[in-house]
Parts: sequence; structure tokens; C-alpha cells
Amino acid sequence: MSYSLNAQKLMLEFQQDELNSSLIYGHFAKMVKDEKNKKVLLQIAQDEAHHAAIWKHYTQAA
Repeated sequence: MSYSLNAQKLMLEFQQDELNSSLIYGHFAKMVKDEKNKKVLLQIAQDEAHHAAIWKHYTQAA
């Protein structure tokens, strides 16, 4: 499927935002001592990475 340049740009921004969020939550998880909170943050990081992978399907960007 072909997307407009504007749509492609937006999808790349969304993909990068999800990737950034994944890295940030992963970093927070490393800093948190409480295991329950650490587990929640790691799950959020994993979810965000999954979202980035979904966008990658549409953008074909690394």
C-alpha cells in the first residue's frame, strides 16, 4: 500500500515515539527497587516495543 509523504512522516514519528517510550520505561524499571513496580514498568516497556514493531510493519523502517 502506498501512503502520502505526510502519512509516512507521521507513521515514522509514531514508530520513534513508541521506541523512545520503550527505552524510557525500561530505564525506569532498572532504577526502581520495588519488584512489583519494576515488573509493571518492564511490561509497559515491552508493550511499547510491540507498538513500535507494529508501526515498523507500515513504515518498513529499522
